[in-house]
Amino acid sequence: MLNRKNFKDSNLIFLYLVIISWAIVLYMVIDFDFLYKKHIQVFFSEDDSLIIDNVFQNRQTKYLHTLFIDEINFPLNAKKLRHDHLNSIAKLNLKNNFFADFHIRINVIEEGFYEFIIKTDDGFALFVDSKELMKFEKRRELKEDRSVMFLKKGNHLMDLVYFQAMGKTCLEFRYKPLQKDGPGYFIGKNTRYITF
Repeated sequence: MLNRKNFKDSNLIFLYLVIISWAIVLYMVIDFDFLYKKHIQVFFSEDDSLIIDNVFQNRQTKYLHTLFIDEINFPLNAKKLRHDHLNSIAKLNLKNNFFADFHIRINVIEEGFYEFIIKTDDGFALFVDSKELMKFEKRRELKEDRSVMFLKKGNHLMDLVYFQAMGKTCLEFRYKPLQKDGPGYFIGKNTRYITF
C-alpha cells in the first residue's frame, strides 16, 4: 500500500533522477572550455585532397581553424585529434592530413638548462627564439624526442609545427628543469620555473 512517506520518497528519487539527467545533458551540450585559461595560439589547417609526408612541405589549405588552448596535451587516439579537456578541439573533427602551428610565448623565471620532451605520432619541428631545437620531418609511429637548451631569464617565443598524416594522432609537449626528475609539465602549465 502506498502511504504518504513512500510517496514522498518516490517523488524525491524521481526529482534526483531528473536533476542528474539534466546535468548529463548540459555537460554534453555546453562547451566548458571557458573554464580554462587559454594562452597558446594554434592554427589548424587541413586538406583531405593532400597527403602530408613532411612537416615542411608546401601547404594547400582548404580549411583553417584558429583556437587558443591552455596546454599542448593531445593524448594518443586512434580516431581523431582530441584534447585532454577542451571540447572545442574534438568538434573540429581533425583526423588525417592536417597541420597544427603553435605560437607560444613563455616567461622564464629561473634561468637555466631546460629539457623539452615531445611525443608525437607523425612529424614536428620546434623552434625557440627562431632557432631550430629539434625536429622529425617525416611520418612515424608514436615516438618521443628530447632536447636540452639553456634559457635566460625573460621572455622567449616558441613555435611548434606538427603534422598528422594518417592513422593514430598524438602530440604531447612537456618541459622541465634539467636537474628535475619526473615526466615534466605540459607546455602551458605555469610553474615557478616558466609561466605562459
